[in-house]
Order: sequence, then structure tokens, then C-alpha cells
Amino acid sequence: MQGQEKDRRPIKSRNTKWAQDFTHYLVKIDASPNKISVFSILFSLIGAYAIVLEPNNSGIWFFAICILLRLLCNLFDGMVAIKMNRNNPLGRIYNEFPDRITDTVFIIAAGVACNQLILSVFGAMFAIATAYVRIFGGSLGFEQDFRGSQSKSQRMGVLIGSSLLAQIELWINDTLYCLVIGLVIITVGSFITCITRTLALKEKILEQEEQKNAK
Repeated sequence: MQGQEKDRRPIKSRNTKWAQDFTHYLVKIDASPNKISVFSILFSLIGAYAIVLEPNNSGIWFFAICILLRLLCNLFDGMVAIKMNRNNPLGRIYNEFPDRITDTVFIIAAGVACNQLILSVFGAMFAIATAYVRIFGGSLGFEQDFRGSQSKSQRMGVLIGSSLLAQIELWINDTLYCLVIGLVIITVGSFITCITRTLALKEKILEQEEQKNAK
């Protein structure tokens, strides 16, 4: 994540050898962290195109692969930014804005593929709201809160898993109920995550006010 260290999303794979080695390679070729962030939008559009046009063929597999590539972009943009010492406000815009686009594109594309557009719109809306609450807390001076059952990586994990299961379901029964279930999990989970983060932020604000009044 291109931002201050305390506001970086905790990702275990950052410490793996393959991630460190590939980050070193990207730094060596002078890859722009902002361009890596923008590439995630490209992958989301390609994935959406695939699953909407060919949900009954290879489109779902390609959709899942594009989600994975998007997550890799999210991993390496921040790691490269840190290595290159390019942590700045512009980098934070490139870090956050593409994420909101890719979340929306992937979730709504899945909804179109399984004829659940309204459900996917709510899913995308709550996904954006989880990020809004997190960033709003950061704007108030608090450490950004990444808690919740459906943070970005978890949402994409559910979407990958439900897509792969939906592909198997297509072979067996020619239906996409697994994809619908995945969207329900994302929508409900994102809503609960919004509530959880909002209540946690409220507690921080009240605690801060009590400390001020005690002085």
C-alpha cells in the first residue's frame, strides 16, 4: 500500500521470498507503482468482459485469474513504492481509487453473469462503504481499520472461490448458484464490516473525547 506504514493493510505474503524477489525485479526495471495500481483496473475490465460474454465457457476461469492478477497488483504497488521511497499523497490516490473501480467492476460483472444485478449493485456499494469508513477514520487521525469479515482481499477471495465452484457447477448442472451465494456473502459480509468498523470508530472518537475532557 502506498501510504504511511501504519496505514498499510496487513498482508502475510509481503514477507515471502517470491514476493520480495519479484519486488526487487520491479524496482530494478524502474516499474512505476502508480502504473502497477492502474493495471489492476485493466485486469478487472478484461475479467468482466470474459465472464459477461462467456459465463458458460472459459469466461469464469479467466475471470478468476484476472481477480488474482488484480490482487498481485495490489500487493506489488505498495511494496515497490516502499522500496523506491515513493510514499506520497499522489501515490495514496493511485492506491485507493483503482481499488474502488476494480471492486465495483468485478462484483457487478459477477452479478450480470448470474442474473443478480441488483444484488451485485448492493454488494459493490457496501464494498465501497467499507473503504469509506476506513479512510474516514484515517482522515480523523486514527490508524486505519482493516478489520471485518469482508475486507478487500477477503471479498476477492470469496469471488475467486465462488467463481471456480460455479464453473464446476456449470459442468454438472448448467447453473451458477455458487456465484449467487458468493455475492450474498460479499454483500452481507461487507454490510456487517461497515457496521463493525463504524462502531469501532465511534468508540475511538468517544475515547478521544473522554481523554480531552479529563485534561
